[in-house]
Amino acid sequence: MKPEEITRVLENVTVEQFESAMTFLGAQELEAKVITEGKTPEDMIRIWLDGQRANNPELAAKYPKNPMGKTVKDCWSYIEQLIRKNNTGKTLGCATSFQVFKWAAKYFIDDTIKKEEKAATATVKTSVPTPKVDIAALQAEKEQWEAENKAKIDEWEQKQNAKIDKWDNEHPEDLFGYRPENPFAKEENPYLKMVFPKQAILDKAIEAQKTPAKAAAPVHIETPAAEPEPDPEAVGELVYEQPAEQPETQAEEGEEIEEASEEELKIIQ
Repeated sequence: MKPEEITRVLENVTVEQFESAMTFLGAQELEAKVITEGKTPEDMIRIWLDGQRANNPELAAKYPKNPMGKTVKDCWSYIEQLIRKNNTGKTLGCATSFQVFKWAAKYFIDDTIKKEEKAATATVKTSVPTPKVDIAALQAEKEQWEAENKAKIDEWEQKQNAKIDKWDNEHPEDLFGYRPENPFAKEENPYLKMVFPKQAILDKAIEAQKTPAKAAAPVHIETPAAEPEPDPEAVGELVYEQPAEQPETQAEEGEEIEEASEEELKIIQ
């Protein structure tokens, strides 16, 4: 296009049309940047929003620092929900009309769109107390159960014997004393196989009652080892000390003894 042709075109274009054209061209350029540099959906949204901040004061006031704590990751989760809801596709490439990017800008600008908060599910471990088994009550319940089933056992036996007798009468022995085996004689009383429903609980409770409680571990007290008896000879060699001679003292004592003897002699004489 020649310069004079461009001038002629611009003379016939209003300011609004020119700004709209520039916005469109800028959007096309930004879209190309999103496609070439964006590695993930979140990257694409971030590049788009960064490029739109300069032309959108409302967006610039709430992105990237959002007063409600919204992030690009939250924004993509919100867009995914809208994509599934509107069935527009699974990727950003399907939004040729920049619908996905409009949703992104709206997510940050519109305060009525709340940030989705996932409630943390805390697992609380509750200890289930072991129920205390009343052995006496279980034994009484078992006795009642056995009494009721004994009546059923006896009733079944009576009816079965009647069937056996009836079959025998209908099938007498032949001349050789032979008669087929009575089929009713093979049947077993079904009530004899029944077991008290709470028998396992009762057995476990009785076994636990028989098991003595664990005794406390004995306290070990170390007693000092007995000292060995001293060896008289060895002790004598170690402690025996010969007293030092004191000649002067012995002499004085000898003198006193001699003087006393002379006095005694005088008295005797």
